[in-house]
Amino acid sequence: MVSFQNLILAFSATAYITAASQLQWTDCGSDPGLVISSLSITPMPMEIPGSISLSVSARTSVPIPEDMTISLIIKRHTFLLDVPLPCFLHIGSCTYENTCSKPLVDTLISENWAGITADIGQQIKTMLSTLPALNTTCPPPVPASIAVNNYSIRLPAIPAILTFIVDGDYSVVATARDKATGHTLMCVFFEMSIK
Repeated sequence: MVSFQNLILAFSATAYITAASQLQWTDCGSDPGLVISSLSITPMPMEIPGSISLSVSARTSVPIPEDMTISLIIKRHTFLLDVPLPCFLHIGSCTYENTCSKPLVDTLISENWAGITADIGQQIKTMLSTLPALNTTCPPPVPASIAVNNYSIRLPAIPAILTFIVDGDYSVVATARDKATGHTLMCVFFEMSIK
């Protein structure tokens, strides 16, 4: 189910860009038909380069549109204020369009943004291929559910060109919307740290 691929990818990409002593997350306005019952990324704070373990349990009873858009808003906490991270080389506070017609994970692999996303994308694609609900076309049939338990993802060193991603505390809002109607399918707020 490609749409869940995109949601898991959003969690994983968020984990790469950000990382507190424990992942803190809350739903910030998801459709009642899309339920994320658990989400964890360990260790926290994350060490980059290093490995994380991803666990997520979710289900949906709402149709996922072909023209789904995923947006990330990432802010670094400083002692004075929260500083928004820009979207640079498709990494940071970015919007990804039509993620069903061209799955985001495939784009990570083929375009290899900043020289670091191909390997991460391939790891996520391998993880998703083990989930029966995700081996269908996009948009997927509903209802559907997924369960990922302690899947290890290796995170490469952050290249010099992305030095705006540094050690610290971050907040992230990950949103998935129907591009045609603007309807919010998923909204998740994260608090994490990078070490």
